[in-house]
Amino acid sequence: MVGLSRQRFHQLKGITFPEPMRDPETNRPFYDGELQQICLDVRRRNCGIDGKPVLFYSPRHPLGQQERPVRKAKAKPKQTSKHPEVIDGLDALGVSATAAQVEAAVHQVFPDGIQNLESAEVIRAVFLHIKRQEHG
Repeated sequence: MVGLSRQRFHQLKGITFPEPMRDPETNRPFYDGELQQICLDVRRRNCGIDGKPVLFYSPRHPLGQQERPVRKAKAKPKQTSKHPEVIDGLDALGVSATAAQVEAAVHQVFPDGIQNLESAEVIRAVFLHIKRQEHG
């Protein structure tokens, strides 16, 4: 409730925070509503029951809110190419090519078009063409 580890809370028990009450039957320690409120006030005011100021680390999350924020997956930029499967294939091979580069390579390697060709064949040819341009 106070946003401290159990170990740190027990270190400060009796100095900064009040000692717990004891159950008469089991001798187990517990904090009733009034003692819990005192502990929360100590944390809020940064001043112990002995009157001395106490510095607490800021909690990593707001008190009472233990959930982590949900991160949205980054959306891939939309491809406005005539050949998105070729761009994806090249990307899988480690070649980042723009739509314009792929378009130019397809026109140079396949001047009659790629209508009757398998995508793997097109990707291979475009990959080789782009690699030749980079090194040559």
